[in-house]
Amino acid sequence: MSAADPTITFESLTGDDDIFQNVASVCIGTGRFLRAMLVPALAEIGGETILAQTRGSSFPQYMSTRCPERSYEVDTVLQDGRVMTSLLPIAACGTLGKPEGRSAFMKLPQRLPNLTFIGLGLTEAGIEHNGRSILDLAEFLYACFEVDDPSRRRRGGISSSQTFC
Repeated sequence: MSAADPTITFESLTGDDDIFQNVASVCIGTGRFLRAMLVPALAEIGGETILAQTRGSSFPQYMSTRCPERSYEVDTVLQDGRVMTSLLPIAACGTLGKPEGRSAFMKLPQRLPNLTFIGLGLTEAGIEHNGRSILDLAEFLYACFEVDDPSRRRRGGISSSQTFC
């Protein structure tokens, strides 16, 4: 996988940058709980989602095999025991564990005029004072603040006065 791989550096999985206009949520973390619980809820609300793996690149590597569908599978066991498989599309993904991925992640807010939700899916090991993931979240929130403008607030995007985690 090259350094310019779109699944490492948060580029559109469709190859069309217009998809960033529809992104309403960014999730830090790519664990099963976040992918099976939070992302489906965000999909129901509407808008596209971007997923950021905090360490490593196994999820972006998996998603590189899922283009052009740009979706991952979630199995749900129904009350009667049947298994229902859903496909959940994402707009982009990448890793914070590589310098080029982290750099691209911090530039995302300027490309996401309708960003409304930020999901954080960390294990207890990832939640520590001045831990890497917490610092990444703080820097990302600051990047959102930096691109704040009145027209963004009118469209419902994140502004400096509203943050959701």
